[in-house]
Amino acid sequence: DLLSTYEVLNTFAVIIFNEYELNICKYKTLPSLALAIYLSSYYDGNITSLKGSLYYDIKRSYFGGRNEVFEQPQSGEVFVYDINSLYPFAMTKTMPVGRPIFSLNKKLEEVYGFCEAIVTVPDSLSIPPLPTRLDYELVFPTGTIKGMYFSEELKYAKTLGCGVEILYSYVFEKGKPFNTYVANFYK
Repeated sequence: DLLSTYEVLNTFAVIIFNEYELNICKYKTLPSLALAIYLSSYYDGNITSLKGSLYYDIKRSYFGGRNEVFEQPQSGEVFVYDINSLYPFAMTKTMPVGRPIFSLNKKLEEVYGFCEAIVTVPDSLSIPPLPTRLDYELVFPTGTIKGMYFSEELKYAKTLGCGVEILYSYVFEKGKPFNTYVANFYK
């Protein structure tokens, strides 16, 4: 077992060194090696590091995942799906890049970025689309909520009948900074 593990690690080290001129022994984890590969060979400088109040303002738009059962499970035929590489697939989609620009533009259709908004979610929606935090709990309420949201989430909420009033926003360029990276490792 030890010899075969050594051969695998050695082969991996040679491939990484030949392709990227990186010594895998300098990285304690695969994620740190993956970051080094990205930064040394794929990064084009178009991803901005957010700092200070800008970071904390935009961070309010990140809520985490939603796991809920909306209908009672029914007996009968069950369909099971296996999704191949969903996270890398998501990383190939358009995302905010470049330096953000503060904007008071109130036209949601013209904004791509993060918006402080007042949203009115109709009581008739059985599955409200936008989260908010209430006493350290993540809830998806109807009624009027205020918070920082990604513009594309607000646009989706609007298609469901939600009213959206933008107070201000941080506008970004659109980009796909991970396409080449993901495509290379996927193949």
